[in-house]
Amino acid sequence: MASSEDITDAIVNPDAFRFPPHAEDEFAFEQSWAEFKTTTADLFLTSSLRSKAGVRDVIHLPEGVSPSRSTADPPSEQRWGESNAGDISHLNVLITRNLQAGSSRLVMLDGFAAWVEIQVTLEMFHAICTLNQVSPFYLKLVTGLGSQRLSSDENSIACYSRFSPTSISKEPGFNNSKGNTGQDWVTAELCYNVFHFEHDGPIIDGPWSSRHSVLHHKYCFASNRSCWIIIQTPLLFSKRFKRGKLFTTTHPMSLHIRYLDASIACWRAYLAHIAYNLDDLNEEVSSTKHGAEDEINVSVNEQLEPLRERLHHSHSLLVSTLNTLATVSRHESVLIKKANLSESVHNDFQHEIQILTNEVQLYVKTTEKLLVLSENIKLMVHRTV
Repeated sequence: MASSEDITDAIVNPDAFRFPPHAEDEFAFEQSWAEFKTTTADLFLTSSLRSKAGVRDVIHLPEGVSPSRSTADPPSEQRWGESNAGDISHLNVLITRNLQAGSSRLVMLDGFAAWVEIQVTLEMFHAICTLNQVSPFYLKLVTGLGSQRLSSDENSIACYSRFSPTSISKEPGFNNSKGNTGQDWVTAELCYNVFHFEHDGPIIDGPWSSRHSVLHHKYCFASNRSCWIIIQTPLLFSKRFKRGKLFTTTHPMSLHIRYLDASIACWRAYLAHIAYNLDDLNEEVSSTKHGAEDEINVSVNEQLEPLRERLHHSHSLLVSTLNTLATVSRHESVLIKKANLSESVHNDFQHEIQILTNEVQLYVKTTEKLLVLSENIKLMVHRTV
C-alpha cells in the first residue's frame, strides 16, 4: 500500500504525469460532474472493497527502432498496476507516477459483467477524470453506459475530437513547442464509444453478448505523452495486452487502431450466425408442404422478426462505426502535423484505418444483403397465407 510520502512525491514531482492546467476546462468539467454523479449512481461501486483499476504504461519507440526484449518487456513497476481493495491512495500513485516523454499511460476500467457497475468507486473515477482533464463530452458518453441495459437500447455512437489552444503552462516539460508566450495547441483530445458483440460472458438475445465500450485519449504535444481511459475493454484487446503485444508503438495514436480492430473482430462471426438462422428459415419456408402453411408461418414469423431487428440494429451500429473511423482519421491528420512525426508514420496509420474502414464497409454490405434475404422470406410467408 502506498504511503502518504509516496503520494506527496508523485504529486509534487515535476516529472509526474499531469496535463497543463486550463481554468476553463476545469470549470466546465466540474459543472458537468455535478450532474454526472446524480445520474450515474448505479454505474459505479458504492463500496471500495471490490474495486480494481488496471494501470499500465506503453513505450513509444523512435521511428525506425524495432521492439526488442528490453523495450517490449518493461520493468515490473511499469507493468500492470492495480488499485486493490478500494485504495484510492494507491490509485493516485499509479496514475501520477513518472511517465517518460513519448509514452502512454492506460487506465482500464471494466465491469463485473457486460452491463453492470464498473469496478471503481465514483471517487476513484473522479480522480482519474480530474488528472486527465476530460471534457464534458466524455462524461456524456460514460453516462450512456448507465442507460444501456439491453442490446435493443443501443442505438447511437458518438465521437468527439478537440484541440485545445491552452495558455502556456510554467510547469517543466509542458512548454509551448514554439518556445514563446503566445497560444498554441497544447493538447489533443479524442473520445468515443463503440458497440460490439462478443461470444463470451452473460448471454443477451441468444449466444452473443452485446458490449458497450468507451475510450478517452488525451495527448500533450510538448512532451509527446498520452493518457488513455478505456471502460469495458474489448476482450480481444485485453488478451493482447496481457500477452505483451501492445507494450510498444511508434505513433501516439496507434492504440486506436488496436482498440478498434479488437472491437470489430467478432462482427464477421456475429453476422454469420444471423445468416445461418436466416438460411434455415428460408429452407423451411421453401420446403413447406401444402396444408402445413399456417403452422410453419407462425413459427417462421416468430423467429424472423427478432433477426430483422438485429440486422437493422447492426446496420445502424456499423454505419456509426464508419463515422467514428472517419473522425479518428481526421483527428490524426491534424495531430500528426503538430506532433512533428514523419509522413511515413502518418501514411502507415492512415493505411491501417483504411483497412478497418474497408472491413466495416464489407459488414455493412453483408447486413444489407441479409436484410434483403429476410424481406424475401417475409414476402414468401405472406404469399402462403
